[in-house]
Amino acid sequence: MPNMDNEALDSTLAFLRGKFGEYYKRKEPEWPPRFGTREWAFFLWDGKGMFRHTAFLGPAKLRTFLASNGPRHVYYSSAYYQKPAAPTMGQKGWLGADLIFDIDADHIKGAEKMTYHQMLDKVKDEIIKLVAEYLLRDFAFDEKYLQVVFSGGRGYHVHVHDPRVLELDSHERKEIVDYIMATDLDPERLYDKRTVSVSGLGPYQK
Repeated sequence: MPNMDNEALDSTLAFLRGKFGEYYKRKEPEWPPRFGTREWAFFLWDGKGMFRHTAFLGPAKLRTFLASNGPRHVYYSSAYYQKPAAPTMGQKGWLGADLIFDIDADHIKGAEKMTYHQMLDKVKDEIIKLVAEYLLRDFAFDEKYLQVVFSGGRGYHVHVHDPRVLELDSHERKEIVDYIMATDLDPERLYDKRTVSVSGLGPYQK
């Protein structure tokens, strides 16, 4: 916050922290499944960077923390751990992870020429296509395991909490993305080409 002396800056940050804390006192967030096995991280108002390697056994403890500290940003891991509060990744003990798709407006061709609302509308179309045509139809995920959330910028995230995806490795997850993106797909191989003769018209490819 430029052009502020230290006293004014401290007062502004205290005000914002208080307002964020009030929000969490009255608002019940939508909690993710498998709550106690996730790592939680925060950006506070002290300017010291991300505060992470924390875990909470249940929502009540986390709500107390949020109300007291009023953090600017709150994050939780897509992975599950035996010891999510351990100080290093090697000590956490990986148990599995959600499958998450991130679609932002800058992934859309021609987005630079769109207004903000046009970009979001286009991204919504892509999200609907992803969920309806791939996740529900082709992969047959149950709708109860899907969660669509606004990324806070110019796009949306789709979280898949289906137990079947938890232990997929990076190669298997990439195969899912490659299928949806039609990576390395050769359209010529999708059709059976044969030469046929139609009377008076000569040979045609079918």
